[in-house]
Amino acid sequence: MHARLRAWLELFRVPNLLTVPGDPIAGFLLALVWTGGASTAWWRLAPAAGIALALYAFGLVHNDMSDFVEDLRQRPGRPLPSRRISVRAAGMAAFALLLLTLVLSRLIRAETTPVIVALVVLILVYNGGLKRLPVVGPLNMGLCRAASLLIGATAASGFQAFTSPLVLAGAATTWLYIALVTQVARTETKPTGNRLALFALPLSPLIVLVGVLASGWRQNPIFMDHSWVWLLLLLAAVAQAEFACKAVRRSGDPATVQRTIGVLIRGLILLQAFMTALAPWPGQVFAAGLVLAFFASRSLGKRFHAS
Repeated sequence: MHARLRAWLELFRVPNLLTVPGDPIAGFLLALVWTGGASTAWWRLAPAAGIALALYAFGLVHNDMSDFVEDLRQRPGRPLPSRRISVRAAGMAAFALLLLTLVLSRLIRAETTPVIVALVVLILVYNGGLKRLPVVGPLNMGLCRAASLLIGATAASGFQAFTSPLVLAGAATTWLYIALVTQVARTETKPTGNRLALFALPLSPLIVLVGVLASGWRQNPIFMDHSWVWLLLLLAAVAQAEFACKAVRRSGDPATVQRTIGVLIRGLILLQAFMTALAPWPGQVFAAGLVLAFFASRSLGKRFHAS
């Protein structure tokens, strides 16, 4: 039973699962800043986070099912090729996760449905072969995580979320950050192939500051409340990315890159905490919870591979 549980935890890349709920949480709270929090049904946040988590897990299972033949040759220790989990069981899990998404989507705004459908399409297209393309693949992966943030934003304020500079900046930051991480991951055997990504990654969180300025820095007192909190989290997100990228720039060997990918994916949680801390109360509470999730993911990363 222990071996079977570990196989499923490997399949779901359990350290990475903790990086997912922060996407819709950040989107939800950034949308509140723009709308002033008026008429917000907070109960919509839970199903939005559940949908993002279910679709992320679905994407992982579908990815391993799509790569089954390749993994038999190159990664025989993975849960499916090693037969620790059958392809049939994986398929049933993928179907159950889609069904869960359908059920949860009935609990939030109808405006969120197009974003959910778009995310499912992006996942299927990526796993279907787009991930093997040099530039388009990483950009597609970034769009998946940006859509995850937009699920939370539209759950909070519907299509009005797309008029928020903060929401758009948050989605753009998430998209660029994950696209760059994916680019680094796919060129792990070519150190010179990811130089630009390694230098751009630590700067990507600064895009959110453009959204802050566009939302009216001086006119909106929200940004001045607890400003030291979100500034500290911003510096932590940038420093985490720079520290990880510096190790790859210095070494560049595949083993270092593989370790760095886990660190960079985990760093997304700090970025999410920074974005949630921009919002009024209880934004700081969610930010604190995400910081705890960061350390939990770090602990799990010592026992399970993140990529």
